Amino acid sequence: MAKLLKAMADLFEIPAEAATDAPYITFVGGELLVSNYKGISEYASDRLRIGTSMGTLRVEGEKMALRRVSAENIFVTGKILGVYYT
Repeated sequence: MAKLLKAMADLFEIPAEAATDAPYITFVGGELLVSNYKGISEYASDRLRIGTSMGTLRVEGEKMALRRVSAENIFVTGKILGVYYT
């Protein structure tokens, strides 16, 4: 099924993330956006763990806050020091 979705994404020239459950991570202007996440397993002002289809995304920083959380996206603000997959 995943191969079919990827082939359709290629055919219609859309990002694979839009057609699959692959996470999409964007960092712009001090804000981190994580799309296609599965859940939040840990949250503190200096660390955040987000479950994705590719594993756990660990975000480290200072004075971080969840600005907005929806079923598809998480917006994190604050001083982001590192983003890692574990």
